[in-house]
Amino acid sequence: MAPLAFRLGYGLLHCPICRLELRAAAGALACRNRHSFDVARDGYVNLLRNVWRRPAAGGDSSEQLRHRASFLERGHFNQIAMTIARQLQRARATKAMLSHPSI
Repeated sequence: MAPLAFRLGYGLLHCPICRLELRAAAGALACRNRHSFDVARDGYVNLLRNVWRRPAAGGDSSEQLRHRASFLERGHFNQIAMTIARQLQRARATKAMLSHPSI
């Protein structure tokens, strides 16, 4: 698994509470307002607030988790993730240009 600071997509996430950018910080993603979201061992981040979280009914078995990790490590979703990241970056650039037009 890639180090937390370099995981594809983390830099695109925003805090669901205050909408500030999230940054990697000691096994979690946190915003400047100190809202923090733990990063699971498998690298995913649950951005739902505790009120909305429900424990999984049984969850996945260890074998299912290994198969999923193996599948993802082979890069099957990399192209999709990169395309989404590019689209978000373009949208941000467009938004920045519209909110700060050159004179």
